[in-house]
Amino acid sequence: MLELPPDCLLQIMLFSLSIDVIQKLKFVAKHWYEAANHCVLWKDVSIKTLQNQRFQGFLKSHGKHIQKLHVNSLRLSRNATWKITFHCSTLYKLDLTHCYSDSLIDEKFCFIICKLKTLHSILLPNESKVNDSGFRHLSKMSQLKMLQLRGNHHIVDFSPIKKLTKLVYLDLSSCVYADNRLCEWIADFKLQHLNLSYCYQVNMNGLESFLKYNHPELETFRFLNVNVNSNFITSVLAKKCGLTNLTLNSLSINQELYKSLSSLEKVKDLSIIGCAKIEDFRVLRLKSLEHILICRTAFNTLTKKGLIDFVTKHKDIKVHLYDAYHLQHKDLSEIIKYKNIFIEYS
Repeated sequence: MLELPPDCLLQIMLFSLSIDVIQKLKFVAKHWYEAANHCVLWKDVSIKTLQNQRFQGFLKSHGKHIQKLHVNSLRLSRNATWKITFHCSTLYKLDLTHCYSDSLIDEKFCFIICKLKTLHSILLPNESKVNDSGFRHLSKMSQLKMLQLRGNHHIVDFSPIKKLTKLVYLDLSSCVYADNRLCEWIADFKLQHLNLSYCYQVNMNGLESFLKYNHPELETFRFLNVNVNSNFITSVLAKKCGLTNLTLNSLSINQELYKSLSSLEKVKDLSIIGCAKIEDFRVLRLKSLEHILICRTAFNTLTKKGLIDFVTKHKDIKVHLYDAYHLQHKDLSEIIKYKNIFIEYS
């Protein structure tokens, strides 16, 4: 190993070794040190085990090369945030999704991080403490293309989002104060991914106001816990969006709505979670469908309108059953015979 050419050593480090291991190996020999500090290794970095002091030292050494930074299982301190801003001069994406919940991600964090003019994507952890003032700081980052702000209970005024016109990915799921006005403010955005699930102040009227413009680029639109009807599917969603995956989650969904899904010709992935019983699987034969996830939703199995007949005729479609507790032994004994049906329980 000590005699490996620098190029080979670099390839091994790039594709096989973790950051912690690379940090230790650089002290083995001089050419190992040079390989371990090559800028190629530090463009896309995921930090999992470094303590805060070591994290800051790491940023000082390699921050200038980092373009994508994923911080996991760390409590992000105020000082660490300053270090990211100061040292990561070419940072493009900052993923804090799995930071500890007591991290200092609040108004001051937003004030600091908005100084990074190269930052195009920022993913914050669930239930961050960002408030109205902090959100106004984030809205100054007009270059943002990706924003994740899940489960926020502190932002009341979302109007500054109107400045973030370049967004293509927006996740505001479970934001308590997101309402129908938000849908109007982002209606002319060229979004590819939008998640408004469990925003309890958003209803079908809000979704329709968002879809007053055509969104052919919108591939993922999640609105779990929003009650919609078949007319919304056929007249609005099918005509205004280019959806490739759709998730349904409401007991109010009836057979008529299931039938309306056939109008969604581009949908490849369909998830049905906690919905009314699927009486007839034939209505789920969408033109481009490749995968169906059915979770905690009853359905017929052995009848002509049931699952077995459906997968027999459409072997190209994979069906994933999750927590299908209603299935009886005779149903399961038939289902396991099919290679395109997968069963999983929590």
